[in-house]
Amino acid sequence: MTLLLLLVVLAVRQYVGMPIRVKGNSMLSTLHSGEVLLVSRVALHTRGIQRGDVVICHYPGRYWDRWRLVRQSFVKRVVGLPGETVEIIEGVVHINGEPVEEPYLDERHTRRRASMPARVLGDDEYFVLGDNRDSSNDSRRIGPIRSGDLVGVVTRVVWPLSARRSIRPAESGFMENDAL
Repeated sequence: MTLLLLLVVLAVRQYVGMPIRVKGNSMLSTLHSGEVLLVSRVALHTRGIQRGDVVICHYPGRYWDRWRLVRQSFVKRVVGLPGETVEIIEGVVHINGEPVEEPYLDERHTRRRASMPARVLGDDEYFVLGDNRDSSNDSRRIGPIRSGDLVGVVTRVVWPLSARRSIRPAESGFMENDAL
């Protein structure tokens, strides 16, 4: 019976979803360190990745120090999709030459107005950024990630109870935070 339960839990984690705890401040003010997120793996396969999705991903070559075989997970926002040209001009993301509105950004965490030359994404590449642009290790530094590096889409914050909220795509393709 215990083995069956373990197999069910592992299957749900692998194919349906899982909880993940935020560690760090790279997604301020959208997500805070210590919050527990519900991550959907099903969304990767049913609706695909959309601009504005908050995702859990792996960076190539990044593993936990103590367990060299376990890949480190990062929480970031998808801003560039396969085949698009991404450029950052004085802190403003441009996709295919057009500035992108990012209503989820907090000016307290976007004071550095750095630029990045245009980069064309490949057929299986996504450009991910932290919402805390002043303090995020993301595609600006590590480059784009591939679909195989995506773990799942964040659907809600479940802990602490006082911070529970859903995180869902807005009709514009960006995410909204809604209090429950």
